[in-house]
Amino acid sequence: MKIEISSQRCRRCGLCVRACPAHLFHAPGAHAPAAHEAATHEADPPSIPTAAGCIACGHCVALCPADAIVHDAFPPEKLAPSEPASRENLAAMWETFERVVASRRSVRIFRSEPIARDELERVLHAAQLAPTACNARQVYWTVVTNPDRLAEVRRLTLQFLEKSVAALQSLPASILSKIFPNGEIAINRRRLPMLRSLLEIAREKDIILYDAPCMLVAHYSKFGGRFADIDAQLAIQNATLAAVAQGLGTFYTGFVTRAADSDRAIARALEIPQDHKIAGGMTLGHPAAQYRYTPLRETPPVAFLD
Repeated sequence: MKIEISSQRCRRCGLCVRACPAHLFHAPGAHAPAAHEAATHEADPPSIPTAAGCIACGHCVALCPADAIVHDAFPPEKLAPSEPASRENLAAMWETFERVVASRRSVRIFRSEPIARDELERVLHAAQLAPTACNARQVYWTVVTNPDRLAEVRRLTLQFLEKSVAALQSLPASILSKIFPNGEIAINRRRLPMLRSLLEIAREKDIILYDAPCMLVAHYSKFGGRFADIDAQLAIQNATLAAVAQGLGTFYTGFVTRAADSDRAIARALEIPQDHKIAGGMTLGHPAAQYRYTPLRETPPVAFLD
């Protein structure tokens, strides 16, 4: 990785010193990255003793007001202009964002028409814009539209639910739930009536994917770092909001994810690499009905530590 600062262009503002998450930029005369008193009136620009720790986040290049930083990873063709924030456009952005977030619902009633490729690409583009720890960019996506593959995911997930219900109804589960009344087994046993009902309904209709024409699956390498799962969840949320912003319907495929945690059969059916773990997924489709209201929900209190 090569990073250079043009002494002629640099304004000595110190923004690169303050913004770099890897603390690669040193203010003139500083002996440690933390000593970032701005270099405003210094003769020399900030120094970069070593670029080896760069995570290629692009903060330095994106912030520099004089385009004084030349970075191997960010030639001019890899930089897109960003609209400066103003009171007017921030207000408009907030109104649009709030409308999208408030209108998000878990949609389980879909039309049969397929998702257009450009709609899919916008959803995936939004997912890839999500932040990742240390700029790892290791969230992978599998897009499933093949009816046979979707049917296999349904079958394997139902098989998992049937086994789960049988296990929860067993004598050992009954004993453990009494010993540990607040444990996971006890909590899941309290859901048995719902699970039995779902399995009964599953004989007549699809209660796993609800006949959605598309499913997106986020996955990551098991060697991708301790934050890889969090990175994937952030990407899924971005994808969900991007779907809503296009008038598409979606819901999180929780049962599929739990089934995939239990058995690699779903990962194999979707040709997901052996060393990858499924973090979660979402359906995608055109809603067959529109919600007319947004229910106002009770939320836990927020602790403000002023």
